[in-house]
Amino acid sequence: MMARRLGLHVIRERNIPFGVEWLLDVRWCLENKSPRIAFDIGANTGQTALAIAREFPNCKVWSFEPVPSTYDILCKNIRRFTNIKSVRCGLGSSSRSAMITSSPLGQRNRILNNFIKSADRTLEVSEVEILSIADFVASNNIDNIDLLKIDTEGYEIEVLEGASNLLKEKKIGVILAECEFIANPEEPHGNFFDLYEFMRRFGYTLVAFYSAGVDHNGWRWGNALFCASHAQKVRRLCMSPRDVQ
Repeated sequence: MMARRLGLHVIRERNIPFGVEWLLDVRWCLENKSPRIAFDIGANTGQTALAIAREFPNCKVWSFEPVPSTYDILCKNIRRFTNIKSVRCGLGSSSRSAMITSSPLGQRNRILNNFIKSADRTLEVSEVEILSIADFVASNNIDNIDLLKIDTEGYEIEVLEGASNLLKEKKIGVILAECEFIANPEEPHGNFFDLYEFMRRFGYTLVAFYSAGVDHNGWRWGNALFCASHAQKVRRLCMSPRDVQ
């Protein structure tokens, strides 16, 4: 009552809805179990990797960042966390080399599809190694990925194409992918509708949205959470990730 008199709105933790705290939603998707293996693709300086490691201290986080200067900062930021392993490469539909814009600590660096448009010729670029998820898990004896986060500035579906067999076999549990509803060439992100159709073909369902950038026209960009669907398994309707399974 005192909080209300002061104009404060109190939300009990149990009543937090889906789409607010993505780590809570991930835990719910995994039936209140902690992920064992997580991939942070497009790790930047480790923001997401650190959040995962703190929430799930027994989870091994593979953190992928291809831009050299950003990768160096990533390594410094995660050095105290033994459960985070950094990998200097990008991920795509196949293993190869590629050019990437490489602004130091830039959050909009993106892979260039084997060419540089005239508008991009003033940008700093680097040649980087690209691996497919399939090749990486095979070489590191990884059977399942419990949590896959992708923030690759419009390259999300190419990353997922490199994991097609894992998706078919439902060996990836939960996927958090950055996306947009309206294309903006200056801020490229994965198209939500393309992403949704791609995930649906593999039997993954949409769980929640998390807006990250909004203007007067609405959503600019954010993240969508997808979960492997098991049609034969009936679960009761939940209004919050804190609901008991």
